Amino acid sequence: MSGKIIPFVQIAEPNIETLFRSFLHEEEQRLKQARTLLRYQQIIELLRRYLNGYAYTTLTKPEAVLFRRYASEKREDSRTFCEIFGPDQILENLPTFLRYFIIEKVLAPEQFKRAAGTLTKNLTAWLKKEGHITRQQAAWGKELGAKAVRNIPKAERATDIVFHSIQETLMPSDFTMRDYLGFHHFVITDVNTGIIWVRAYDDPDQSILPIAIPQEASELLEPQWEIICSVARVGQDWRIIEIGNIYPG
Repeated sequence: MSGKIIPFVQIAEPNIETLFRSFLHEEEQRLKQARTLLRYQQIIELLRRYLNGYAYTTLTKPEAVLFRRYASEKREDSRTFCEIFGPDQILENLPTFLRYFIIEKVLAPEQFKRAAGTLTKNLTAWLKKEGHITRQQAAWGKELGAKAVRNIPKAERATDIVFHSIQETLMPSDFTMRDYLGFHHFVITDVNTGIIWVRAYDDPDQSILPIAIPQEASELLEPQWEIICSVARVGQDWRIIEIGNIYPG
């Protein structure tokens, strides 16, 4: 009799909690500025909270079975996500942590969010040095962190520019509800001076919508970035009239 073999998943050794403690211990020895160490500690805590609170949604079926077994509060030896899984789950969840969680859930200065990208580069390099991930994975983590350092501040500045332009130039009487699209999740398909083209995030076949934005904002944005906003036709142009977040690619 033949059948599909389901791999048996066990609690990782070392687990994420152990890795985080070891990494921060080495950073404490290396870093000269207490402020930088504190910032790294805070970002690791945010990553821990993200993993413990959200990362279970991306688990494979065997991993989900293990998680449900040990995460149950009825168990005396219950464990968090970070106490169950290992370095592979750090890598799996870094993109969403950097591209969405840091932007959407964390109220912090631009410099702090940029540091999340720097920490990503350092953390993945350390995991490679300790033999927990491959050279290719470490190179991927380095590039992911570099993009976050470069793009998170740009996305935040673009959001601020658009927000202030709305407050300064638009009035409710400038548009009608007939030409209004409430909060949508869009993907930017192209960018030019003072204009972006977008489509619905969940509908690749939707017609492309051109939206006029301040030139300073358009100079910061890139195709494949995502934006949550409301838009309306103001005169001849579609304009953003409410802005949520911009997520870099």
